[in-house]
Amino acid sequence: MIRHNQEFRRNSLGYKNKLALDQPISRLPSDPSTVYETQLADHLANRCNSRPRPPDSWISPNCNVTLPLTTEELEFQQNIRSHKEHKVQPWIARVQLAELTRPDLDGLVAKVRGVFEREVREIRMEVLDHEAMRERRPTRTYANPIVGVRQSFSAEHIQLRHNFFIFYFFIFFYPSIDQASLLGHMKRLGMLDDKSACFIEFGAGRDVSRMHCTYGRLEGELSSYLKAAVNDTQGEATYMLVDRKNVRGKFDKNLIGSHPTLKSTVKRVGCDIKDLDLSRIDILQGGEKKVVALSKHLCGSATDITLKCLVNYLEKEREKGNGSTIAGIVIAICCHQLCRWPMYPNPTFLADIGFTQADFERVCKMTSWAICGQRPEAVEAEEEQEHELAGEEEGDADDTG
Repeated sequence: MIRHNQEFRRNSLGYKNKLALDQPISRLPSDPSTVYETQLADHLANRCNSRPRPPDSWISPNCNVTLPLTTEELEFQQNIRSHKEHKVQPWIARVQLAELTRPDLDGLVAKVRGVFEREVREIRMEVLDHEAMRERRPTRTYANPIVGVRQSFSAEHIQLRHNFFIFYFFIFFYPSIDQASLLGHMKRLGMLDDKSACFIEFGAGRDVSRMHCTYGRLEGELSSYLKAAVNDTQGEATYMLVDRKNVRGKFDKNLIGSHPTLKSTVKRVGCDIKDLDLSRIDILQGGEKKVVALSKHLCGSATDITLKCLVNYLEKEREKGNGSTIAGIVIAICCHQLCRWPMYPNPTFLADIGFTQADFERVCKMTSWAICGQRPEAVEAEEEQEHELAGEEEGDADDTG
């Protein structure tokens, strides 16, 4: 039981009910909010949106986790408020690269470079476009944070000749660019050809279109543009949106479509991806529909558990004799520093290349170096020369005055 100080309660409740100031209040068991103790039972039974509910049929706890979770992780996920109160997950915060000796750090860097040369060699950047996104593509003048000048960029201007940091700036502030590229790749690979497919967006967010814009970023609108890219006007396609947050889904009507009788099937699944068993989803029963999986962005290990979720579904469908039911997967990954060892879907590969759990966790931390703002010496020298020239011009202007 919690008692607020009288001044706070007077300000928050007003003066209409003076007796209410003396009533004890209680914190909700599944939410930081508080209610009067006399109203707690009724609130939990009828009004509380965060109260525990019977699990849905498609939920199978930790079914997409590759290795068993530790006791610490299990206790962490059981407390629904943990994600609100902890800014950093404790097992991630314990990994400190600064504690490594220089020989150990150099050895780890050498191991990463060796694996990269053997297994990867080149990561090719290919930015495509799609006509469904043309109305959302940015064409404006802005202050370039990299070169310190004002430049005008359009859809055709974002090409490989721009360095990674400019591209990353646009991906962060203009998500329509990577959404258009995702749809462009899906079109090139034939993932948009089957209008009868079930398009599953993992990490779909709250709404599918017209979301509130914060610092230029729009969330959860990928599926609405996917519908336009598929040219789904007769309700042929099925859309499934997965997110662990509770949503109102008031914009789902845009996916359902405006046809008076032919409506698309739209299903929202509210659960953590690590607990999602696709073989239990009603709209996927029978294996008749091909599955196209997409997401922007799946943070950290969410990408890993999504791949594991799809592989588990594919294996179960094959056991039923349904063959290959997945037509394609396209995911914009991000936040590698948040990847977790027990959720990586292919630990055999890590063992084959000689990576231990400690190596994996340290490499995850090292991935943040790619966007730390450090630039090659040649670029820094060029910027210093530009600053010197700018200083000379300012001096000449002062002398002229």
